[in-house]
Amino acid sequence: MRSILQGKNQLLKEVLTEMMDEGKNKWIKAQCQYYCRERYYRAMQLTASEAMKKFGQGPAFRFWFSLSLAMEGKLQEAIREFENTLNDSDLQLATILAMMYCHQLCQSVDRQAVQQLDNRRREERKRAGDRALYYAGMFLVLTGHPDKAREYLDRTLKMNADAVDAWVMRGWVEMYAGENPTKAIDYLDQAEKRNNRDISLLFCKARYYELHNDFTNAQSELNQVVAMRPGFVPPLVEKMKVSMAMLDWDQSVDMMNSDAAMSRIKQMLDGSIATVIAAFETKFNSMQQRIDVLEGEVMDRDVEIRSLHEQLVRQGKALEEQQERTEGIDLNRRLSTLILTCDDFISKTTDEDVEQKISQVLNQRFPWLNMTPKDIQSAHRLQANNKVIPERSLDLQREPWWELTSDRVLATSPHCIEALRFRLIGLLTRDGNYPEASKRLEEFVRNVDRHEPHNPPFLLECARLFSRTCGRNDGVLDFTLAMAEKAAQLEPGRAEYLVEVAYQNLLKEKTREALKFYKAATKQDEASMEALSGIITCQLIDGDHQVAQQSLEFLKETQKSLGYTADILYLSALLARKQNKSPEEVLGLLNEAIETHFRSFRTLSLGVQYLIALNPDFLLLVVKDCLHYAPTQG
Repeated sequence: MRSILQGKNQLLKEVLTEMMDEGKNKWIKAQCQYYCRERYYRAMQLTASEAMKKFGQGPAFRFWFSLSLAMEGKLQEAIREFENTLNDSDLQLATILAMMYCHQLCQSVDRQAVQQLDNRRREERKRAGDRALYYAGMFLVLTGHPDKAREYLDRTLKMNADAVDAWVMRGWVEMYAGENPTKAIDYLDQAEKRNNRDISLLFCKARYYELHNDFTNAQSELNQVVAMRPGFVPPLVEKMKVSMAMLDWDQSVDMMNSDAAMSRIKQMLDGSIATVIAAFETKFNSMQQRIDVLEGEVMDRDVEIRSLHEQLVRQGKALEEQQERTEGIDLNRRLSTLILTCDDFISKTTDEDVEQKISQVLNQRFPWLNMTPKDIQSAHRLQANNKVIPERSLDLQREPWWELTSDRVLATSPHCIEALRFRLIGLLTRDGNYPEASKRLEEFVRNVDRHEPHNPPFLLECARLFSRTCGRNDGVLDFTLAMAEKAAQLEPGRAEYLVEVAYQNLLKEKTREALKFYKAATKQDEASMEALSGIITCQLIDGDHQVAQQSLEFLKETQKSLGYTADILYLSALLARKQNKSPEEVLGLLNEAIETHFRSFRTLSLGVQYLIALNPDFLLLVVKDCLHYAPTQG
């Protein structure tokens, strides 16, 4: 009897270990997929590397690691690493596709190696199982080929209709490559019927709702992921983005108490074997084979509520004490003797300038206020209001939305690049505090260099984002130009990177440098409309109107069938103004340029891509040209 119980205990231990490993693998897979989708390739690499150190050299972890190298452009190293998963039955087909992908991106393509891999791909595809087909489809989706992924994923679902991850990946395909993106929800519903707590499913549904401007449901899906694993950074970052899209500036990210949650998990894992066995026998009886997440959520929320209650009680007492000290005392006399009890103040000395101390602390916490001792004196001369300090404190506590959100993410992950970028967006677009943004950009660039050192697309995106929203501030433009130049160095020969370097120089009024890079871009891509438009812009600035007119006529002829872009219409208006055409003609072209410009991003919600497409700098140029025809006061 005793031996039977021991055998049962050993079996349950093995099952428990296997299920825990499977659970960890799911989180790691979700994290790697998220970082790959969001193009944080070094973060993806570190996640896979840490997983290999903790859980062994599993083929799935090695595949993610190899893929991160490929996405960073380390193609030869990636090809060598992919050799480790080339003979794994589940990953073989995906690995072949990945190696072909790497070879085709090399400057000198090994045609023989590509042909051999393609022949092997054809053979493997015929006999591939459902997992092999799924990983192949997943690879194609993550590398920007959703149309090709559709066939692999459909075959996966024919073989195994219960493959939740395949249903989810099929949803991603429809979202980004389908003729009717709303069909994605049909695939996600199929996944939900089979496992409504799947991490990848919740992420995909959140993105679906976000794309359809249903931000409330997007928040709800992300909240489920946060509740399942409070310290998991990706859903917190996504909630931050959704809050921005909702224009809810004062909303802070809804986070669980990470310390309490981790403590609860630790207590469960450290419990006696009898407790663990009892818990998992319950799961086996219910055929769920997973930890009761809902029970954990309730306990965590109880801990959080008790913690918040205690915190509110302490804050209430502190406010009562502060009000008792302030009421009934003359404000001007009180100011010189008041000792604030917040953490930022040390014990007051008899000769300390309290107004100066208050203004210093406020400016440290809220740099955009630029408070002076005179501001403090003015506030305290309101004799009819002896609660000015508490009221002012409460007002400041509600400021600002981007500090509340980004700081909470940074508390979990101090070097989270997306949170740092979010903070910069707030400084530039909400506060217009360009000097402070310039200082923070230095910190941001250091973090990017350290944590995403080889990520040209991300550098390009950041250069576009910050340069379009900085009001041509020299300090900010110095950093954005450097980012664009580094991206161009990492991806030599790419026209779009050279175009951005040229545009950055144009923003800094370095027309000659801009023209040089625009011409270099046309050598890489003769049909680049952005480069050709940039050259015409430089010609107009330099006063070479005749050449600019000829170039513009050629450009308009090539684009006639597709419709003119906002840039072409604006250049036409600019040329017409310089040629002293009628105000009606110029203003008509400017109005058409604005309408075309806004139509180009009408479907985007507020976020990084929206701000880049909005391009406030372009709008200001149009406004200035419109004001050229404004009537002058007599």
